Amino acid sequence: MAGKQFLKKHENCILSLAMALILAGILAARFDFYYDLNDDVLIKDILSGVYSGTPDGHTMQLLYPLGALLALLYRGLSIPVFGAFLLFCQFGSIWAVGYRSTVLVDEERTAHEGASIAPGMCSAASAARLAEPAAARVCSARDYAFAARSAHPAEPAVCSAWNTTAARLGVKGVLLLVEALFWFAAMGSHLVYLQYTVTAGMLAGAAIFWVVTAKGTERFWALLLYWLSFCLRPEMALLCLPLAGAGGLCIWGREKQIFSKESLRHYLGLFAALVIGMGVFYGLDVLAYSDPDWKDFRQFFDERTTLYDYHLDFVEQYDENREAYEETGVSRTLQEMLKNYNFGAADEIDTQMLSSLAVQAKKTDAKESVLSQVKKAIWRLAHENWLSKSDLPWNFVWLAVVFAWCSCCLQKGNRRYFWQPVFVVCVGGMLWSYLLMQGRMVDRVTHPLYLAQILLAAGLWGTATSTAAPGINTRSTGRIHTVMTAAVCGVILLLCILRVPGMWQDVAREQTRRETVNRTNEDVFAYCEKHASTLFLEDVYSTVAYSEKIMLDRDKPFNYDLLGGWLVKSPLTKQKLSAFGYASMGEAARSSEKVCLLADEGTDMSWLTEYLEERGEPGMLLRIGSAGEGVEVYQFLSEERINEMFRGEEIDAED
Repeated sequence: MAGKQFLKKHENCILSLAMALILAGILAARFDFYYDLNDDVLIKDILSGVYSGTPDGHTMQLLYPLGALLALLYRGLSIPVFGAFLLFCQFGSIWAVGYRSTVLVDEERTAHEGASIAPGMCSAASAARLAEPAAARVCSARDYAFAARSAHPAEPAVCSAWNTTAARLGVKGVLLLVEALFWFAAMGSHLVYLQYTVTAGMLAGAAIFWVVTAKGTERFWALLLYWLSFCLRPEMALLCLPLAGAGGLCIWGREKQIFSKESLRHYLGLFAALVIGMGVFYGLDVLAYSDPDWKDFRQFFDERTTLYDYHLDFVEQYDENREAYEETGVSRTLQEMLKNYNFGAADEIDTQMLSSLAVQAKKTDAKESVLSQVKKAIWRLAHENWLSKSDLPWNFVWLAVVFAWCSCCLQKGNRRYFWQPVFVVCVGGMLWSYLLMQGRMVDRVTHPLYLAQILLAAGLWGTATSTAAPGINTRSTGRIHTVMTAAVCGVILLLCILRVPGMWQDVAREQTRRETVNRTNEDVFAYCEKHASTLFLEDVYSTVAYSEKIMLDRDKPFNYDLLGGWLVKSPLTKQKLSAFGYASMGEAARSSEKVCLLADEGTDMSWLTEYLEERGEPGMLLRIGSAGEGVEVYQFLSEERINEMFRGEEIDAED
């Protein structure tokens, strides 16, 4: 008996957990989980100590409190902490959405059956039940059987039927099945190839869904999800923040007494707690980077982000921007190193230079009015995203949910809330327009934004019938709501079923590609380990296709690094180079002793000799071998070293 009571009490938690674990198990049985990008791999290398030799929380991407915690776990645990953390967050988000949706089913059913006791109005008993915690709000035969028989002696006690295990579990099982198919059809590749930006978006979306579907103090649990999202990827959490605000205003607007002391305390307290928490975490992050070296690098990092994320054309085009480059004092050879992302080899490329270039790049922006940019962004949003086949199934699911929500708000008793779907669509449109205007339409940003919009609309739609005006036949409204829910779930289910085979094949093909690419990189790492006393610096664009399996947590050789990227010139890079006797990567790159360069076969490496000749340090690159299939090994020979060769001295290139 006690076991049955426990299972029924925690039924929703168990069912949603089972759905998340089954989905994870199916994916794990067929595929290996990978870090999606080399950015994710580098974050892992920093946290685990693979990069600098010591686990460190200064990742520049995660806020330091989270980074420090993960680095601490790496010190004490022999598991792939960062990979396990991303998996936990992603499937934890799936669980949170499943849990809240099944609780919502119970709450809605309770409200509708309570209304059937006295048609045309919500009973005091129902109102009291809705004010209780979700776990205590499940409809029971004891609560309503007598009332149902008294009010409608000719009707069966439908509440008792709902408590039939098969009926109750059947409804929830179908709902969770639809959710599982949606997760794989829309997020399949992201669930296998994990990217921290996407994970942060999933946490933010789950938090928003929790807020709009929970009641009372239960909403404060969503703060933990949102704070975690903010610590993992601040930019994604901030991007979704207007949606969270829109959701909060919508549920606040449904209160009977909007400006009562209790409502003001609850909603303003919720918002204040969210903002204060984010402020505390950001403040701790600023404090962690208060060291002068880290402060300077942080500015360097921000200027680099401005150039590469928002003004890439300026970085890649020298002739078109010759005046700007000459005014900044950047030669063609330095611009070439910025273009090929190997700017670590040039000590001249520092914070001041990037700051000046960022200013010049902004001056080259097209002189177009904001209104004109917004009009173009809205047109592109409608034709290239929301109504385009390229965004399937995201856009169709989004439109289906919004349509169902609007239909619900057009029913008698809910029309006063029709402003809510319009408001949410407008807020979402503003965010999309911002991304279009900034040129940041990449899957790892747009897919989480779609997800947050869908979860927000679904949560507000799912709770819409509980806000019908007094005197309205909520039983009739509930039936319409049920029909709409079934219809939309059917459309989503059909769409996802059609999408799943293609997604499965895409993930499988990507798996094969990654395995092929990674074999070459494994050979490169083995070569570096064989020559442990030599420092190897690789061309950045020769490594962009590389990723790692999450559960292996590859321990790369310490004597390997990239010639550029977002971490180069950081205190961690200097710490690593100091172990080999170099003060900077530029010094290491032009060394003729114990340093070799790596690049894909056919890569033009003349930029290095041209740059060094410009510095008054002429020399040549000598190919001395191969580190793997299609990967060449070079050593720079200074003019002095070349003269030594002609005097008969042998070069010890592979010592």
